[in-house]
Amino acid sequence: MVTDYKGKLRYFADGAAVLVALYHIFFISGLADFLGIHLFLLRYRAGSLVTVILLVFLMYPAEKKAIKTTLGWHDILFIVMGVAPCIYLFIFAEQMIANDQMFYYTPAIITFIPLLIALLEAARRITGIAIVIIALIFFFYPMFQSHIPGLLGGKSFTFKPIASLLLIDLNLGIPGVAYGAASSIIIIFILFSNFLITSGASHFFLNLALSIIGSVRGGAAKVAVIASSFFGTLSGSVSANVAATGSITINGNNLAV
Repeated sequence: MVTDYKGKLRYFADGAAVLVALYHIFFISGLADFLGIHLFLLRYRAGSLVTVILLVFLMYPAEKKAIKTTLGWHDILFIVMGVAPCIYLFIFAEQMIANDQMFYYTPAIITFIPLLIALLEAARRITGIAIVIIALIFFFYPMFQSHIPGLLGGKSFTFKPIASLLLIDLNLGIPGVAYGAASSIIIIFILFSNFLITSGASHFFLNLALSIIGSVRGGAAKVAVIASSFFGTLSGSVSANVAATGSITINGNNLAV
């Protein structure tokens, strides 16, 4: 549930949203390189996680109120659990990669456990409990796969190396390839699509589709397809596409049935 805030908390939430946008635009646009600011890849993704985790727990608070003036202690706790490990990663990124063996032990566990809990809670608030259950199954699977017979069995691993891998690995870990794509490609599509929605440019695609095919039989469905296709040429975000064109075409199709 996305919550609306009032008072100082409203400015804080708006500032977090602006921070997410500016952080990613600053580095992805090449402006940082132009100014001589070069971030190690793990450091960049850790900084990205800081902004995203902060925004998620602000937009999806534990208390389901339409309007809030204060932030609950649950949300503050999860923000700290998620942001603090990412800041630690941001500061010590290069040292952690260079000396990853030492992070099989206490530092990895201390850093990884609260981050994992915060990410699972963020996923639960946004998508539901199902994705959390799936994530936990795959998380614990390497620890017990030696007890599984057949093709799904294999060598088991202890918690410590798994924590180290998921914490700092740029291929398989939390800041891995999947999040790398999200923080460098998908985020730009989302920002651009929201710009189109806010500026009203998304209505241009809808009106163009209406002028082409709106008067023929089944026009409502065909307009939805064409308008979505036009918008898809500019934004690869499914949610942004639905927000921009589907908010109008879906209602149109329902009325046409």
